[in-house]
This record gives sequence, C-alpha cells and structure tokens, in this order.
Amino acid sequence: MAGTESFSTTLPQPLESSQQQPSYEYLDYRIDEFDVDPNTQFQPLNIVVVGKGQLAEGYLKAVTEAGHNVISVFGPAKQENDKDFDMVRKTAKEMGVPDYMFSKLTDEKVVEELKNAKPDLIIGASLTAILPDEVAELALLGAYGWHPSLLPEYRGATAVAWQILNEEEEFGMSLNAFGRDDESKVPNQPVKRNKPLPIGSVENDEKDTLDKGPILARRVVPRNHEYPTTSATFPNVLFPAGIEFLVEVTNKMAIAKDMGLIFRGEPQIDGTGSYQPIMEKVAHAKVDPIEPAHRGKAIIDAASNNPGAWLYDENGKMISLYGASVVEGDPQKPGMLSQIVELEEGKGYLLIGTGQDLLAITTLRTGEIIEGKEKKGKLTSAPQFAADNNIVVGHTFT
Repeated sequence: MAGTESFSTTLPQPLESSQQQPSYEYLDYRIDEFDVDPNTQFQPLNIVVVGKGQLAEGYLKAVTEAGHNVISVFGPAKQENDKDFDMVRKTAKEMGVPDYMFSKLTDEKVVEELKNAKPDLIIGASLTAILPDEVAELALLGAYGWHPSLLPEYRGATAVAWQILNEEEEFGMSLNAFGRDDESKVPNQPVKRNKPLPIGSVENDEKDTLDKGPILARRVVPRNHEYPTTSATFPNVLFPAGIEFLVEVTNKMAIAKDMGLIFRGEPQIDGTGSYQPIMEKVAHAKVDPIEPAHRGKAIIDAASNNPGAWLYDENGKMISLYGASVVEGDPQKPGMLSQIVELEEGKGYLLIGTGQDLLAITTLRTGEIIEGKEKKGKLTSAPQFAADNNIVVGHTFT
C-alpha cells in the first residue's frame, strides 16, 4: 500500500459557481491512514444516517454539531404504538430531519427522493438490516457500516460477545463498505495465518456474506474491565468511542473531497480474518467447570443478557449464570459448590470450583429449552436461588 505521505494536505481554492464540477481521484486506501488534521476547515457533507439506538442518535447529533448536513435518517419501524419510535427517529423528528423506517429502504419513492437529494455519504450505525445495493450506490463518497471489531477479524452479528469470550484485551471498530463486497475481494494464493483462529470461528460458512466490503477505517479500543460484559461494553465503551470515530472519519472524508480525493477503502483479502456465527445458548454458552475459572467468566461475560451462559445442576436442570468473578484459591473439585456467601440486602454469591480457582456467581435463574426456545425462570440473587432450589454446599454442577 502506498504511504500516506504521498497525499498532499494542501486544500485547493473553492470552485467558483461558474466553474465545472471537479473530477475526483478514487483511492482504494483507508481514510484513517490519510495524514490530515480532521479539524481542517471543510465543505459540509450531505449525509444519510441508517441505524438505531445510542450510536446512531449520537452520531446524528455529533456530526450535525461538526457542521455537516444530515438530510435523512432511516431508523427501525415503530414499536408498540405510533409514538414509540427508536431514539434516533425521535431525535431526527426533533431536529426536523426527515426520518424513514428500515422497511422502506427499498421503497421506490424513498430511493427516488435520495437520488434527488444526492447524498455525499451514507453511514450505517448499529444497522441490523441489509442496505440494498441500489441505496448504497447513491452516495458519491460511498456507503459504510460501523462494525464492532477490527475487520477482517470477527465478522458476524455478535462480534463483541465473541471477542469477550476469546478474552481479547483490545476491542476494535471498523467502517466497511456496503454494496461493493464481491467485486472488491482480492484474488490471492491460500493465506497462511499467523495465529490460531479465535474460538467459535467457522470457515466457509454460507452465512459469512456480510462485513466483507473494503475497510474505510479502523480503530483499536482498549478493553475496560469496569464494564466486563457484552451488554455493558456497548453503551459504556464502544458507543462513545464509536461516535468520536465516525465523526473524525466523516470530517476526513469531507477534507479529502475538497482536495478532489475519494477514499473507497482497502479491499479485504479473501480468506483472511474470521467469521463467528450468532452466539447461541446450547451451542456456544455452556460453561465447563473442568476448565479454569477465567474461561467460565469469559463465557458468562460474553453471553451476559443474551443468550445467557449456563451449566447443569446435579439433577440435570439447566441453570443460567450472571455476574461472574474469579476467586483465587483451592477449587477442591471442579463443579462443586464450596460456599454460599450472603451479603447485605439479600445479595451474595455462590463459589463454584473449577479446574483452576473458583467462580463467584451473583445471579442465577432456571431455564429449559422447549422446541428450540428457552423458557426462562426468574433472575434471582445467589443466596435466594440456592434456598429456593434446595442447593447446599457440596452440590455439584456439571
């Protein structure tokens, strides 16, 4: 790849209205490798935001404050009633930005409106719907989706959970292109991997079709152990960093456009990276007490709210586990309950032996799989759960 020092950072003079529209040089490089101050003055971009929740809403607000024009927002469909919109659609309405539902991404009228609006850039933020090619191709600078991993590693819909399960100390985030996947793969000889595939990786899976577009930008985000679970990592770690990342990339794209440059992203090399399927309870979230306690904690943290890590009690019932920590000490016997610790206000934890050290579990619930779906019991504090289910010291989990 060419070095970023080859790109000039001297801005051209703005075109007079009588001048012709500029022609652009298209570069198959990552914009984060473009050595230019993102705070350089730029001509605002016309942006379409497609996504949901905290990330999409935060980007909508922040990119507007940065001086860009959000011309429309696509958010999830209405929820339980006509007034219950996703937060990004609520905010769009408050800001006077036209908002649409995901289900209308292929509506001919919407596509026509976007064609007339001529967006410079389309950004997908926490997008769970597939962006049609006909929409992705409407933007001059392209359409890009935020993904919570350092692509090409951890492709798939539950990337953060798998990174936690694999005990990664660095998370990441990427922007990769929509609508330019297949033709942008680089043919090459079989790839030699420098490290083993992460746990849960599946090769040559028919569902491994997304997150393969050219990578526009990436950023490393150190893991914060104050927020150990998947459900805590998103709002407290990845979303704040993601909003900052998205705005910086947007600014750089605007600056590059003013210079006559359009970055299209670095094509992913076919055969590199890893793909993990959606994390499933039975297939992926079983805790094995024979393994060290840190492995059990990683699975519990990864599965957190959904699908929930679990093991069997000695009667063969499925028990789901939440709120894990590792306690150093003699486990005595893997799976054996060595202590029930009661704290104030009904809180506490169970200490369960493992192959190395002990697992402290604060919250549990019963459950069973019926016709492929889990029938969930009530979340209960550890001491109360033990009392309700006649679980005493010496009880063995498997």
